[in-house]
Amino acid sequence: MKKIILLFSIAAFSLASSSAKAQSFSEGDNVLNLTVGFGSGVYSGAGYTVSPALAVSMEHCFWDNLINGDFSIGIGGYLGFQTSKTKAVWAGREYGYRYTSIVPAARGTFHWTGVDKLDTYAGVSIGGNIATSNAYGDWPFGTVGPASNVGGAYVAPFVGARWYFTDSFCATAEMGSGIAYFNIGVGFKF
Repeated sequence: MKKIILLFSIAAFSLASSSAKAQSFSEGDNVLNLTVGFGSGVYSGAGYTVSPALAVSMEHCFWDNLINGDFSIGIGGYLGFQTSKTKAVWAGREYGYRYTSIVPAARGTFHWTGVDKLDTYAGVSIGGNIATSNAYGDWPFGTVGPASNVGGAYVAPFVGARWYFTDSFCATAEMGSGIAYFNIGVGFKF
């Protein structure tokens, strides 16, 4: 996973080799991202049905024109949600577990904005993973144990890129962030 993130970072920075000085993420800007994520490592395997991860993140640019005017720093928040379930059938009875994962986190990002319309960035999310599991269905051998609640601290490095179609609308892609390993979506700058 770390190699994929590193390769994505190198590719994103290599694509942005122009010397244009347009700022895609300037001091005072806010960006709201809405993403769908794929490739979750949470509750996956044979017999699991996993929904795509849904997430919303918000970021505010606090400092820009850093290091030759091409870099900026943003701070914001993240909220992700994903469900999955197992399904088993025995003697005509369907049963299993439903899992839910909610990730609230704070994010810090370091942006390279040296190419017009392109904003590449790397950062880290720090927060918590609130994960629950609940039994459902008609269990063949009687009742099952109580639902378990797991989760804990959450720290995730990530890289991403935004391509602006207009001054306020962009496509966004991130690797290594949130509940899923790869997230794509749209962003709105205001």
